[in-house]
Amino acid sequence: MPEVPQGPDGLADPVLVLGRLVYVGRCVNCHGSDGGSIVGVDLSGDAIVEIYPDIEDHISVIANGLDAMPAFADILTTEEIEAVTRFTREIL
Repeated sequence: MPEVPQGPDGLADPVLVLGRLVYVGRCVNCHGSDGGSIVGVDLSGDAIVEIYPDIEDHISVIANGLDAMPAFADILTTEEIEAVTRFTREIL
């Protein structure tokens, strides 16, 4: 599982840290610890950005679900959904 790197100030971006926590708790079982997938869509590298170039579309899939992807809007806060979206796009 990739760590969130420290910024120039020596601190990790708190939104990305939250996103990593959400990913570990909710996403890793289907998408794998590196985002390379177990049963879900490959999130590693720039794969997810290629599928959803517009971050709002990516957020919508996490919130509302799509095909085998469950909806998380009733489980996660808006902030958690936005954080895990950024984590998958920027870190994995």
